Amino acid sequence: MRLLPAASLALLALPSLAVAQSNTEDLEYRESELDRQKDKLEVRGGFEAQWHEYDNIDLRLLDESSDQAILDSDDRSSFAFTGVQLELGYKVDPKTRLVVGASHRGLWGNDQVGNVNQFGGLLYFTSLYVDYAPQGLKKSAVRVRMGREYFQLGGLGGAKDYILADVLDQVRVTVETGDVGRFEIIPVTVVGSSSENDNANFVSFIGQSTAQSFGFRGDNMTKRFGGMYVFDGVKGLDTRAYAFYTDIGALGNGSDISYNGSLGNFSDNDWSANVGLRVSYTINKMITPFASIDVSRGIDRKEEVARDITNDGKVNGSDLALVLAYWGSDDALTDINSDGIVNAEDITFILGSWSI
Repeated sequence: MRLLPAASLALLALPSLAVAQSNTEDLEYRESELDRQKDKLEVRGGFEAQWHEYDNIDLRLLDESSDQAILDSDDRSSFAFTGVQLELGYKVDPKTRLVVGASHRGLWGNDQVGNVNQFGGLLYFTSLYVDYAPQGLKKSAVRVRMGREYFQLGGLGGAKDYILADVLDQVRVTVETGDVGRFEIIPVTVVGSSSENDNANFVSFIGQSTAQSFGFRGDNMTKRFGGMYVFDGVKGLDTRAYAFYTDIGALGNGSDISYNGSLGNFSDNDWSANVGLRVSYTINKMITPFASIDVSRGIDRKEEVARDITNDGKVNGSDLALVLAYWGSDDALTDINSDGIVNAEDITFILGSWSI
């Protein structure tokens, strides 16, 4: 069996620019290099080029007994891409600063470098926010940040965070509690219309690539509220407790009753709640064991109108055909009772609301 791990090479564009803190994360999902700054104007950025070769990712040996067998078992491939990012921080006055960050990536070949990205534009803005500190940026115990930033719960010793780690448009208030720790209060995180919220990080930012709801009617917006307390006053110890409540709107499951927002100025009242506790301890700056308890609850309400999957005003054979087409999957649109699988129970709902 042959197994070639993916290899990557990160290059520095200019000596005066800082390399991104991690080449294991996408350019669009890295923490700001300018979370704190000393000078009135600071510019940081990076350039990276990566070449990947892979084979037998599915751990299947190459079968050359027939052409079809080769197609089924040979997954050898390679790709390369180039990425660049730039972040600018400017102190407007001792209490206020503006941070703007953007990135662009493209695969080698087919002129993808310089083409529009998956979010619908040439550049993806990784950060675009204003910091305000009432007692000054250097010494204030309270800091208010408004705009777009990368935010994650953290506290997992560098492991991937599947609860909340994303580029968010929000208001964040940081309140230091001396040398003990700090409160991170999120009065509101807003997810615009034209987005679905079926991913683990609550929403997939689609932006310009998706048509917006007609007249911005219906339940078009997802709003999250909450915060966490970070206790890191003991050397090596990091303890975090968090709680969030999310009022789910937007396209997809968030507005089933209002035909994805195109009918009605009422909401589904869908929601989710997340609470958790995380503890990690770093030993000799080398090993960080951690423990995490994460609990979530919520509801996705679906009325009879959701059984008209094709939105043609009737529950008939076309809706039944879609359920059969996605049989056994977890497709959110055809999983009428939201039990995580498209099966006979969903057909029962279709037949119970049958109309001509």
